[in-house]
Amino acid sequence: MAGLLGAGAPPDLDGCLLKPPGAERVSCLEPSFVVGAPGEREVLFLAKLAADDPSAAEQLAAAAEAATAASEPSTEGPTGARDLLRAELLDLRGSALQKLERYAEAAEAFDAALALDDGTARLTWLAEDGRVLWTASIDPGNRRQERAAGSFGSAGRPEQARAVLAHALASGAEGSAREAFTRVGGGTVPGLDPASTDLSARTWFPTLPDVEVKLHGGGAFRLSSARGKVLLLDFWASWCAPCLHELPRLEALHTAQKDAGLVVVTVNARESVEVARNTAQALKLTLPVGYYDDALDRAFNVRALPTIVLADGDGRMRSRWDSYVPDFDGEVASKVRSILGSDPEGAPKRVAEVLAGGALLRIEWLRELAGPVGGIAVVRNPEGGARVAVTSHEQLLVLEATGKIDRRHELPGAGMLRSLGGGAQGRFDLVSFRPGRQEFVWIESTTGASHTSTAASVLLDVAVQTPSPPERPEPRLILGSVDGVSTTLSEGPEARFGEGSGEIVSVTATLGGAQRRITALARDGRLSWFEPLGTMLGRQWAPSESRTLIAEEGGVGVGTLPPAAIAAAVGRFLDGERAQVAIATTSGQLVLVDLVTGKVRFRAKWPGISALAAGDLDGDGRDELLVAAGKTLAVLRRPPAEPAVGGQAGS
Repeated sequence: MAGLLGAGAPPDLDGCLLKPPGAERVSCLEPSFVVGAPGEREVLFLAKLAADDPSAAEQLAAAAEAATAASEPSTEGPTGARDLLRAELLDLRGSALQKLERYAEAAEAFDAALALDDGTARLTWLAEDGRVLWTASIDPGNRRQERAAGSFGSAGRPEQARAVLAHALASGAEGSAREAFTRVGGGTVPGLDPASTDLSARTWFPTLPDVEVKLHGGGAFRLSSARGKVLLLDFWASWCAPCLHELPRLEALHTAQKDAGLVVVTVNARESVEVARNTAQALKLTLPVGYYDDALDRAFNVRALPTIVLADGDGRMRSRWDSYVPDFDGEVASKVRSILGSDPEGAPKRVAEVLAGGALLRIEWLRELAGPVGGIAVVRNPEGGARVAVTSHEQLLVLEATGKIDRRHELPGAGMLRSLGGGAQGRFDLVSFRPGRQEFVWIESTTGASHTSTAASVLLDVAVQTPSPPERPEPRLILGSVDGVSTTLSEGPEARFGEGSGEIVSVTATLGGAQRRITALARDGRLSWFEPLGTMLGRQWAPSESRTLIAEEGGVGVGTLPPAAIAAAVGRFLDGERAQVAIATTSGQLVLVDLVTGKVRFRAKWPGISALAAGDLDGDGRDELLVAAGKTLAVLRRPPAEPAVGGQAGS
């Protein structure tokens, strides 16, 4: 075993590993590393170090057994920490025994390990008094279930192996777990759909404005009437020589492609009816001719002639040419033929694989930004409705509900975002911060106006306590820092409290009955509750491995998330009555959990998923779920209910 450590390893390494409980503590590996009773963490370290050395399996098994026997339940430390530790020791013992082909003993060790902890990463929801209401597996975690299933199979217990593998798959395990499940009989997995489905999205393009083109011959052409067909708009004038060269080509293109679904409308640029008619007759055009008015100017802002706008059958503006196109056939005509044909550019592309709840959510739109998404938030419009705010590539982008970028503001160093609600012109409606820095930025998303504040200590998390007029019309920030908890308004000052709480890694605003409260999670696992002005209401140990807090705005209780959760958001995604918690995990999963029951309603594999936000963008009473992955931003919503066969929807 000494060779495992390389040159300089102490000669008594075996002695370090095998010191029985109660033996004198001896130095091992380095002066600060010692082994002795109960020795669990030391055994874990050494066991992992030697895990690939078959000759060490017997020693590992003995050491893990001794350390497990020496472990005693303790009330100190995060809830369940001792069980997690014992489960890991039993896991190591089972793995060592499996290598020694002592399959029955290995299975017993894994049985005991799973009874303490199945190894999955879990969301735990706590009541206002700290009681655990439910837990839900959100990620496969350390793959203990797969190791246990292998042991059960070797020990001649295939049904137990199958049951454990089914649970692993329901938690999002894949690859080898799926293959092992097939080997022991396969079948359906409780909690998953019978077969996975694709969550697809088409490339985002701006929506064609739904305006009317008033025609010279009388009447009007509404652009939305061309839905289902490819629409080409051409803006021209008689004095524009390139326009006169292009119009006959458009006529020929329309003649060739009209039966395939091409509609062409020409728009004359504010010339008289007589001039426009005479020009069209001279060119032998049969295409409809409209005239450019203020409504079209607001919609298309044409400033150069000729200008061509091309839209597909779903009303998406696929291309726009703001000048003469010399290679008309190679560019314009080719693009038209592509859209009328298989349209590979506009076809849906797979974004994620849905494992559970395949019919519950669809992607409304997805678009790629210039750089990776840093933060997302939903803010209210001063005129009504909602917008999406995104930090990306040293900028703050403000998008309309349709996905169109409405504003860009330079914002160097922008990071995570928190919505302050807002809706009033001239008020800050966003806060941006980066964990590990003291500075945070108040932002007015409409104008881009900002104000930088500096916290008293390095920040680790920021939450928002929504206003309760008329006493406090402005949102209050809750700051979690390396020195505790504090609150502040945009004009300051910072009120610090919770001395002795340690480093606060996560904060959130919750309710305790009808009373507002602040919940804070310290790095050592202690959970504290405070009144808004700082009076401590209580403290207890959080569930083991808690790293992040999540709560419903205006709701009661709080959720604790493990390190496997990299983002979370609460919203009423599936109906307007009950909330769900959306979680993104390090293994690339998107999971929706019912906030009342703890049941997983939706699970998908979404590579690169990194940030989440929630908000009602369309005003229907249900929240949309915003998902960032790399440079892409997607909006998910529940599809409208289809009418029942032989009756009406909702009957």
